[in-house]
Amino acid sequence: LAMTEIKIILVLTIQSFSIVDAYEEFDAVKKNPKGMNVNGQRTYMVRGTGGGHPVDGYPCKAKVYSSRENDQSD
Repeated sequence: LAMTEIKIILVLTIQSFSIVDAYEEFDAVKKNPKGMNVNGQRTYMVRGTGGGHPVDGYPCKAKVYSSRENDQSD
């Protein structure tokens, strides 16, 4: 039951956000025009203190949608 509740909450939460990486802007600010890719992906895991994490801390932009933007009944 707890796992079902967690899955439901996660689905409802994910529908409220749009998360897009911002590596192009990050590289422009850091004057790193190429940006390193691993297997064709700009976002890749690196070793860090206490475990792996996304390279450069995963710079991203998040947009929160209002309930009206999520409503597709219109």
